Amino acid sequence: MRSLLPALAVSLPLALAAHVPRLEVRDPNPRAVTNSQWTFFSAGLGACGELNSNSDFASPSIVALDQQMFGPVNAPFNPICNQRITMTFGGKTAIAVITDICITCPPGGLDLTPSLFSFFAPLSEGLIFGAWDFVNASASEVPLVERPVT
Repeated sequence: MRSLLPALAVSLPLALAAHVPRLEVRDPNPRAVTNSQWTFFSAGLGACGELNSNSDFASPSIVALDQQMFGPVNAPFNPICNQRITMTFGGKTAIAVITDICITCPPGGLDLTPSLFSFFAPLSEGLIFGAWDFVNASASEVPLVERPVT
């Protein structure tokens, strides 16, 4: 009997630990993109079928979304076209509309008009990393496109 006691003393805590429920931590907003690479581009006819201007820093500004998230180019029927996003960098926030595709952007990356980029940082920086999310959109309102894990 004495030889079983040490074995039970070791195995009982292990058996109990195997049945402890594990806490899953979930992102409260899975559609938000953090550490998103932002560059700027020369605007023109966008993939959503609209003519964009480099000075588009009106209300709202325009952006080009990476190819993976944008999906197929079938202007103007792509559900990502004209979706509003909130962008944040360096304590500044702006609202923009997705009107184009960025072929060279990494997943979650954005191309901004020069005027929008200069709102966040000098054009000489060329590349910044910010956060963005769809504006006032529930999961059912946002197009179901693959989101990068950030």
